[in-house]
Amino acid sequence: MDLETIAVEIVANSGSARSSIMEALKMARQSDYEEADKLLAEADQFLVEAHKAQTTLIRHEMKGELKGAELSILLIHAQDHLMTALLAQDLLYSALDLATLIETSLPYKQNAITTAAFVNSASATFGPWPLSCGLCTLEEHRHLPIDVQAKELFYTGLIDDVLIANAFAVEAELQKLKEVDGSLITLDVVTSSEILPVEKEILFEELHVYRGDKSAYSIRSAHPRLTKASASILPHNTKPLQRGDVFVQNDFIPRYKGEAHIALRPMENDGSMNVVGRISESNMRLLPFVQAWSKFRLKEIK
Repeated sequence: MDLETIAVEIVANSGSARSSIMEALKMARQSDYEEADKLLAEADQFLVEAHKAQTTLIRHEMKGELKGAELSILLIHAQDHLMTALLAQDLLYSALDLATLIETSLPYKQNAITTAAFVNSASATFGPWPLSCGLCTLEEHRHLPIDVQAKELFYTGLIDDVLIANAFAVEAELQKLKEVDGSLITLDVVTSSEILPVEKEILFEELHVYRGDKSAYSIRSAHPRLTKASASILPHNTKPLQRGDVFVQNDFIPRYKGEAHIALRPMENDGSMNVVGRISESNMRLLPFVQAWSKFRLKEIK
């Protein structure tokens, strides 16, 4: 199959699938589920053909059988017509796991094809079928806050667009999504009642950078020790640490005073570490996305 044929197959079948899906949604809104089902089956066949052509293209490229220039021309030609989306599943325990999402999305990302995934609105009552088990791409997202779902999808670096799969999201959910910055990891922190004002400044006013000489024990942001070098940080709440604890180095070791850390493993506390908060329970799953030299922010929540 030559490049021109591949391009025609992908663009034509993807466009036909889109038309069938839009018509199916129209039928579903009119409660004509039988006709919607037929249209979705039709769309599925178009998508199968489009996927075959995409797979052929990717296999040729991976084998080195396509020259880079030819592939670039094809992708530029198809860019305005192509995107892919990972399916949202309404059947309980039927959605993807994270490893599968990464495996299946990577080839599309490598070939500059826009990739989308779906999140679930907890308040929604309307979906493609009369089920109410949630509707999302990742199974573990089914009962998570909508902003955490979106964060995890964006933080993979593979998902370009996040779509709400069901309707209707409430205003509070839309506001949460609006505040998500997909290009910068942001972790929610529940602060301790004992946190000092200077420690709040360190946590929430700094743009943090995870040091490149990474440790297995904590995510270390060292820059605040420079900006807060003249501040006094008295020892308090120097209890043993658990994964997810947020701590600031205190006056006990002046050289490192002011550093902000997120514990990755349980640790004994030598008295130099003020435990000032914890990563929120829902955001704990996002810690693996913070890698050496990556920038991140911390956000206080109640």
